Amino acid sequence: MQKHIDHNLIHDLQDKFNDEFEDGVLQNVIMKSGGRHVTLNRNILTKATSQHYFSHELKRFKVTDQKSSGRCWLFAGLNVVRCNLYQNDNHILSHLKKLEFSQSYLFFYDKLERSNTFIENLYSLFKEKKDADDRVVSILLRNVCNDGGDWNNFVDLIEKYGLVPEVIMPDRHGATSAKPMNDALKEVLRRTARDLFHNIHDYDLIKKTALQQVYTIISLHLGSPPDCFELFELIDAFKRMNKIKNNLSSQQVILDQEHVKIKHTPVDFYYELVKPHTDVREYMCLIHDPRTHKYPYYHTYTKQFPMGVTKPCQDSSQHDHFLLNVDMRTIQHASMLSIAKHHKSVWIGCEFGRNADVAHGVLDDDLHQLSRYVYHQHEEMSKQDRIEFKHVSGAHAMVIVGVNITNDNHEQQAQPNRWRVENSHGEKSGRNGYFVMMNNWFDENVHQVAIHKSCLPSHLQHYNKDHPIVLPMWFNTFNSKL
Repeated sequence: MQKHIDHNLIHDLQDKFNDEFEDGVLQNVIMKSGGRHVTLNRNILTKATSQHYFSHELKRFKVTDQKSSGRCWLFAGLNVVRCNLYQNDNHILSHLKKLEFSQSYLFFYDKLERSNTFIENLYSLFKEKKDADDRVVSILLRNVCNDGGDWNNFVDLIEKYGLVPEVIMPDRHGATSAKPMNDALKEVLRRTARDLFHNIHDYDLIKKTALQQVYTIISLHLGSPPDCFELFELIDAFKRMNKIKNNLSSQQVILDQEHVKIKHTPVDFYYELVKPHTDVREYMCLIHDPRTHKYPYYHTYTKQFPMGVTKPCQDSSQHDHFLLNVDMRTIQHASMLSIAKHHKSVWIGCEFGRNADVAHGVLDDDLHQLSRYVYHQHEEMSKQDRIEFKHVSGAHAMVIVGVNITNDNHEQQAQPNRWRVENSHGEKSGRNGYFVMMNNWFDENVHQVAIHKSCLPSHLQHYNKDHPIVLPMWFNTFNSKL
């Protein structure tokens, strides 16, 4: 075929289009209103909408709302912690009237840490005489200070900075609409990159100046994070817990003040009240990348220049950000056991934009087929091809909180066929914020999960992660950031 487009080729293309869409009806519909509702399989939608029940469900609570920000990974991570605490009636936090952790608090330190790591990474590259056109430097500059993250970033932040309740540092406009803050941070950090490149010997001064500017911007948009806080509602929660435990009236409950600590630092709050029941470090990140000719199953991988918390050089845990590639059956079986047997929620990273009906809360991979029925393109790209050729979209993190199992009475034959998923887009999406995810959607659109090690097969619980394969910055996979 000729290299250029000429009028003869255009006429041929137009003639073929006219033959396929002779009456112009479909063209009129698509021009006016898009195409998704045209290809919606209403039989699947109706069936799935009636299947918001599950053989195994964790306790539900009011969903959260990330609004116009890319913090889904943070919301999902905190919802995992919150959900797991809710399952334990003997835990004092489960008796708070509103159990929600501050997303803004971790978001604040994520921006600060990410800025510091950006500066450190560029400093090391500029010392190697790299310039702004270097492939790695260019990627760092292009993706500076985005909102996205993953489970490993979440774990690092909690372990270093702890947690605070949402009432202590609630979301403000700067958190729910983060673009103005991000734009200001990008300008500061790219200017810092310029200054480092031209005056690398002034590293200390340049970095100190930049971090002060970064801290100022974050504080103005998100508010100042607390050094410590008082949560007097713990007293009422303690009374409610004892009342349930001892079946006593509130007047009969004798409160032992020594057992209720009201004043906390964020780090103490996590390590004393949360970690004993939900240790986020005990979760393992599994990915499903079917390109096994490149990235074999049961190997661990890590990314070059991770954008999370920068750890001291003497820290022995240099490869905490590792991903274990496994087959989808292993992921689904472990997720099923996590909900049904261990009563622990599962963090997932997925392609949310494909075959989803947000209004009804349905995720089914046969829900829409635009390529086939609208564009008359009958060949679908496989999951492997979508990853390989960069056709993954809608990166999003959510939490699995329920599963429906067939043959539940026979452990060897038990199979999941649908899942309850908690989203973080408020109660107006899905069914009060919850979605039903069918197995075929799980197969094709879930790329990463974080599951407690106790739910994994014994040979994976202590998988060797000492020498993961280091993947370059341009490694093409969905699983880098959400």
